[in-house]
Amino acid sequence: MIRMDGIYKKYLSIIFDPAFYINRNRLNLPSELLENGVIRSEINNLIINKYDLNCDIEPLSGVTAMFVANWNLLPAVAYFIGSQESRLINHSEMVISYYGGKISKQGEAAIRSGFWHLIEWKENISVGIYERINLLFNPIALEGNYTPVERNLSRLNEGMQYAKRHFTGIQTSCL
Repeated sequence: MIRMDGIYKKYLSIIFDPAFYINRNRLNLPSELLENGVIRSEINNLIINKYDLNCDIEPLSGVTAMFVANWNLLPAVAYFIGSQESRLINHSEMVISYYGGKISKQGEAAIRSGFWHLIEWKENISVGIYERINLLFNPIALEGNYTPVERNLSRLNEGMQYAKRHFTGIQTSCL
């Protein structure tokens, strides 16, 4: 088991504190509620129960650790991967639309395609992490029929590097 303290601590936070990262289009709560530990705990229990999330603690594979380390960037990673796959959006347009909070229909298709790429890693990541990936995304962006894609580690790495360079610290609900 990879037990890097920071990654493992973040892993536990992802498993037990979905209120911290759930897309605001899924559940929009006033920040005051999340600041109260008792209320936050109850909100987390409600989210875990509503989505029937697995809370088993599993050993962290390399791919799981990569997903955990880049957790809040996964929507931007999906956007990048989908944009690369569809060749519909260039990097400048992608960054501008992300910062502007408006995603075109082509952008939604890119997010969906990138999301499908992320979930193709199901066999290589922990069940708890896999089940929570969709909570990061605006549900509207994920509407549509699932289309299987081929896993591509270099594309995943490239997407994570791109997201780290351009999207670290950005909060948006458009994805």
